[in-house]
Amino acid sequence: MTVQETTQSTAIHEMTKSVNALNVNFARVEGKIDSALELKKDVGSLGEKIDLTDDIAKKALNCAENLDKQLNEFKTSMKWSIGIIFSIITPLGLFILSQVIN
Repeated sequence: MTVQETTQSTAIHEMTKSVNALNVNFARVEGKIDSALELKKDVGSLGEKIDLTDDIAKKALNCAENLDKQLNEFKTSMKWSIGIIFSIITPLGLFILSQVIN
């Protein structure tokens, strides 16, 4: 084997190592790109789920506000009902009590 052949063989060997190193680096980059694309899909899916959750939360808040209004109206009605019933029963009770005492 001549010096020239040895030099060529060494150069080819070094080039092969460089090409293999580039292939490994390209594979890593490709893997990172695939991961980034998958992550982008996941983020998009999460965005849709967040929007849906936001809509549900807004509906729940509206429902709670309506129930709060209804509860306040019910409390007011109960106060008036108790007041009216008490104002009817008190004189009636006093009348009956005065009839029993006399």
